[in-house]
Parts: sequence; structure tokens; C-alpha cells
Amino acid sequence: METASFEGQLVCVVDDDEIYREYLVGLLQTKKFAVLGASSGTELLDVLKRQSVDCVVLDYALAAESGLSVQEQLRLQLREPPPVVMLTADESQRTAVKAFRVGVSDYVLKRGLRSDELATSICNAIARRREDEARLDDLERLRRQSGLDDMTGLFRRHAFEERLTRAHHAALRRKGGFGLVLARLNELDAIETKFGQVASDRAVRAATSRMKSVLPETAVCGRWEIDAFVCLIDSDPTRVAMERIAAEVREALSFELELNGLRCAISSRVGVALYPADASEPSGVLEIAQEAVHHAEAVLPELERPDGAQGGPGDRSDAEVAPAFVLRQGDRRKERRQRVFKRGQIILNDLRSVIDCTIRDLATEGARLRVDGHFAAPDEFDLQIVGSGSMRRVRRRWQSGKDIGVQFIG
Repeated sequence: METASFEGQLVCVVDDDEIYREYLVGLLQTKKFAVLGASSGTELLDVLKRQSVDCVVLDYALAAESGLSVQEQLRLQLREPPPVVMLTADESQRTAVKAFRVGVSDYVLKRGLRSDELATSICNAIARRREDEARLDDLERLRRQSGLDDMTGLFRRHAFEERLTRAHHAALRRKGGFGLVLARLNELDAIETKFGQVASDRAVRAATSRMKSVLPETAVCGRWEIDAFVCLIDSDPTRVAMERIAAEVREALSFELELNGLRCAISSRVGVALYPADASEPSGVLEIAQEAVHHAEAVLPELERPDGAQGGPGDRSDAEVAPAFVLRQGDRRKERRQRVFKRGQIILNDLRSVIDCTIRDLATEGARLRVDGHFAAPDEFDLQIVGSGSMRRVRRRWQSGKDIGVQFIG
């Protein structure tokens, strides 16, 4: 394969040995590739979040992690990770098998490495990716023609708008009406930030399945935005019926999902609107539903709220509707925390920084803290219980807005 046809393709070289990394960068630049360098999997992910890379040359044995684990993280966090060429000094066949099992495109040995061999592996990997993308583009065209979103199976926005227009015309002919339910997931951005795009997609698919399970069979559903769904009920629904459906959707979209060993509490905001009671045009009905969502309250799953409280729709402020990441079921606390109200201080950097807090729940193994302002708690810190003379070292287990769950250490 002629490497010249891939001139200017962007390659990221990942190696913790700075001297060898710079050697590889120079080697590939002589082959007319554009080249970036990274010393770890974390740096690589930062690069891939900022720009598109055509191929990754990844060292098998990094200082703090293996190339296999980095490849796995790419697959978990990115919807379309670039192809990876693994570079290693390990000549065993078992290592090669492991590399191909986790999805690397090619495997090149460091011993006797030749620039032509490495360039050819990179070009082949890019070529295969282009072929895969061409096939995916063909599938995407077919999906667009069908009007369905490939992730959820719901109608795409433009296809849903067409069906909404048809429902409007039908309502005019029969002098009837229809209703819309609009639901927006609150935690999707935070899930993608913390766990990556693949986890965000899992949350969307789970929410879609749960929502469809409570809707009437005749409902027409669409994916309105990345984090929003819209449902059309065209059987002349009453206000009472629409509010009941909205409540069922809200309950269905209040659930927990396990992501990378943590359980994430997912909630939604739901609004309804009716034609012709609320607006005389489909666009107006949509605007009313969106406005209702904007003013709606969000409720975390009742049984799995991070503070253990049994709350209702009005007991959490907007700032506290962050995803609540709690422990696996097997790691949950064994005793009920005592409901208390004590003053506390979060002590950072050996008394050089102190954050006032309120201790709301207390047990032998941990507590729940609440801070007044916006504060991102570190993994570990000291907790002073004011008035008791007690100082405890604690580990943060979850944070939801201003609430912080901690575990006592030792």
C-alpha cells in the first residue's frame, strides 16, 4: 500500500519514554504523517476529546498502565475510537492474541523496527477504518430514509415533526385534539463527563426502554434532542389523562443504572401540552411542553437517594439535581444513619483551608455532609465535628450537588 496516499494523516504516539516517543514522532514525520505525542492513556483521551485523530500508535507497556487497559478505556469512553497500532517489545504470541481481542488494528514489534513497517501498519489501519466508515455511512443513509434513530429505535426529530404535522391535520378534520409529553434526562451530560460517551448511550437506551414500557401502544415517540424524548398521544386525550401519563413517564425515568462499578441515580423533568387547548399550531404545542419541562421538578429515585430520605417533587433545588453516584449494592452501609444536625468543618491541606459544613446523617462507618456553596470534594480530607473535639479522616464516596457522602477511614 502506498503511504503517500495517507500524507498528512494525524497520528498520536503514546509512550511514557520521552526519548523513544520523540524518536517515533520523528520517524513518522519522515513518512509525511502529522504526529502528536502523549505519555499516558489520560493524555491520549484528552487529545481525542479535543480533536480527531486518524490512528494511535500505543506502547504495550506504559509505566502506570498497560496498553491493553488504555485500549479498553477508548472503547468504553468513545463512540468511535480511532484505530490502534500496538507497539511492544514482547514477542510472545499470547500478547498478540490479547491485543487483537481488545480490538487493536495491528501489532508491531519494537525489536528491529523499520519505519516502512510501522507506516504500512498505520496506513492499513486507516484504510480499514475508512472502509468500515463507508459501510456505516450506507447504513446511516438507510436509517435516515426510515426516519428512525439507530440508538433508540425512536423517530428522529424531522420524522417526528412529519408525524406531528399529520396528527394536526387529522385533528382538524375530525375536530379533535392530541397531546404531547416531553421528557428530558437531567444527568446525561454529567454521566458522559464522568464515564464517557458509551456510558451515556447506555443510559439513553435504558431510559428509552423504560419510557416505552409505560406509554400507550398507539403513542408515537421521537428523540427530540440528545437528552430529550417527545411522545404524541393522538386519541383526544384529556388533561387528566395526559398528567397521568406524564407521572408514569416521570416514574419510569427515575431509576438507577450501574456504570463502572457505581450506581448512578437518573431522573428526568417531564412536561405536557394539549392541542388545541394550549396552542392552535403544532409548534406552539411543542413550545408549551418545553416550557412545562423547564419549570418541572426533578425527583431522584425514592429508594436510592444518596441521603436516604423519602422526598417528594419539591424537596431538591436545581443545583442539587446532579447525578448521585453511590456504591454497589453489596457495599452499602449496614446500619441506618442517625438523623442529626451538627456543625462541621472540612479541613484541607493541614488547616490551611477550612470549609464549613453541616453534618446531616451520622453512623459508625460514615456521614452525609452538606456545604453552603459550590465545592468539589477531594477524594480524602479531614472532618472536624465542631464542639466534640473529634477529628476524623474521611473518604468521599459520592457527591450530589451540595451533599457529600463520606466514609470514615480507620
